Amino acid sequence: MKPMKLVISAFGPYADRTEIAFDRFGGQGLYLITGDTGAGKTTIFDAIAFALYGEASGDVRRSDMFRSKYAKDEVPTYVELTFLYRDKTYTIKRNPEYYRPKGRGSGYTLQKADAVLTYPDGRILFSSAADAQPGNFLTHLHDEGEFHREGSWEDVERDWHDGRARMLLCKTGGVEQYLCYQPVGFGGWMLVSMTPVAVVNASMDRFMLATFAVLAGLFGLI
Repeated sequence: MKPMKLVISAFGPYADRTEIAFDRFGGQGLYLITGDTGAGKTTIFDAIAFALYGEASGDVRRSDMFRSKYAKDEVPTYVELTFLYRDKTYTIKRNPEYYRPKGRGSGYTLQKADAVLTYPDGRILFSSAADAQPGNFLTHLHDEGEFHREGSWEDVERDWHDGRARMLLCKTGGVEQYLCYQPVGFGGWMLVSMTPVAVVNASMDRFMLATFAVLAGLFGLI
């Protein structure tokens, strides 16, 4: 595993969004991290360990201590690590549990800990905490989604509230996705699928090729 980019936001001593581009340091695989005491050197290792495993790099700090005391209320706390594994690029974004301002009204609400892993082909995996997955999905879609003209975040929100089905195009993490959802008929549950357009197109290409091969065989063309 080779780290390529690390984004730290309101995490430890880092009050704002900070980006470290490891891929600009060359391909030798050896980095020197230096600075004054308290400058945030250990926090870089904490951020990488937290992104991958959900915990700090040592036993002294707990994940619920990661919210920066220097950050403004509106700055979200998270880390995002992009890394190479077997020559393929993965991105994981994770946030600890912390209190943030309410989206509506005054006061604070608990932001639950969650994580989102983006595979090389654009597939998205949410954290395995069952009670957090719907929140993870909608939060991710709201924060990261770019919608085409035939749909919007407001449409998704209304559909989920009213229990309506829909399929639309959107983009998350720079990847074009087909977003499909429909009610399952009980408990207010929705069945959701988000599939990269490239994966669907590749499957269609294989299907068309297989169909052509079958037809060609039937008519003696091959």
